[in-house]
Amino acid sequence: MEKPMINLVIAGHVDHGKSTLIGRLFEELELVSRSEKEKAERDAKDLGKETFKYAFFMDTSLEERKRGLTIELGFKPFETQKKRFNIIDAPGHSDFVKNMITGAAEADAGVLVVDVQDTLEKIMPQTKEHAILMLTLGVNQLIVAVNKMDLVNYRDDAYKEVKDKIRDFLSSLGFSKLEKMAYIPVSAFYGENVTKKSEKMSWYTGPTFLEALDTLEEPPRPIDKPFRMPVLRTFRSRGVGKVIVAGKVESGAVSEGDTIQVVPYGGSGKVLSIEWQHKRFKKAEPGFDVGLALSGAVTKREIKKGYMVCKPETLSKVAERFKARIMAWNRYIGEGYCPIIHCHQAVLPVKILKVENTFDIATGETVSEDVKGVPPGQGGTVWIQPLKPLVIEKASQFPRLSRFALRDGVATVAAGMCVDVVPKVEEKR
Repeated sequence: MEKPMINLVIAGHVDHGKSTLIGRLFEELELVSRSEKEKAERDAKDLGKETFKYAFFMDTSLEERKRGLTIELGFKPFETQKKRFNIIDAPGHSDFVKNMITGAAEADAGVLVVDVQDTLEKIMPQTKEHAILMLTLGVNQLIVAVNKMDLVNYRDDAYKEVKDKIRDFLSSLGFSKLEKMAYIPVSAFYGENVTKKSEKMSWYTGPTFLEALDTLEEPPRPIDKPFRMPVLRTFRSRGVGKVIVAGKVESGAVSEGDTIQVVPYGGSGKVLSIEWQHKRFKKAEPGFDVGLALSGAVTKREIKKGYMVCKPETLSKVAERFKARIMAWNRYIGEGYCPIIHCHQAVLPVKILKVENTFDIATGETVSEDVKGVPPGQGGTVWIQPLKPLVIEKASQFPRLSRFALRDGVATVAAGMCVDVVPKVEEKR
């Protein structure tokens, strides 16, 4: 029987040790070649960043290594005795939140890495925003790695204080699996509690980071629903000269020889081959992050990130407007307001057309039906108009493709889910 597969996003504030944790895990699992290890250590020394040597297993570009931070998403597959994982290493710097959202949109579960010393003072901004975004985009299984325990001499009281602080914050966001969450005290750089029990933290009786990964559950895979794959990127294969459309299959399945159509572009093509993690497959099912090599009237120039790959007989709808239930985080969301929506892989401007009501986030009870906006900390039922073509699905049919975040500048201002779609006239059938 094939092992369950989980797409896992690694999130958290800048410099809290996300890439170092995964790099150390990979080294201890002997997934890093000798040449890769030697190059990472040499580059770290040359750049005066010796403490980044494990992070360099994930941060492979010269710019990332010079700056000592993750910029692009890193994708790395690995297996444990029980599970298969596709690691998505997300950037922690506020300048690259868009890239983090891309990673969270592909994830089934998440790891939130927090620096124990920083968090004793306060929960850092990107820790909060990343947690909000993961919840918004449907990630409800979470491991919290309380990192850099060496900086507090491996004290249990420091761990417990940070654990309680993070737990209270996550509870306020409504994470549904709080009782199943694991809080692991680790020192990623020194390998404490990564794959082996730490003698320096004998007071901790829970799982190691690796053991906690194996407790994550594979989410339900909606294979019986129509095929949907949001486009993450496109490129042209040098070998076959065909367009490759890459993304994560969210529902349904696609096989070699199938005809697909890209919405809203409209171009169609035949699937010549399917690749996943450098292996060729005859069929791709939900959870697979694949590249589809296509023939036919499909051109790279016309396919944009956030478009939807479908089967011709069950096409997605392009929204003229859609109804959503939102939660306003830190600003008033009024009629006429034009933020940026992040929905699956789509990023584009939208306009708040109408606010039908506001409601209490905790109880769901209506607060007012005579309003023009949603105050911070409240929920609201709103109508939204995309200002560029957007494919969004109803929560009742495709939950993950209905979720979205609204951002303004560098801040996430609201989150929500689509409950109804009015399609563009040409999409009606």
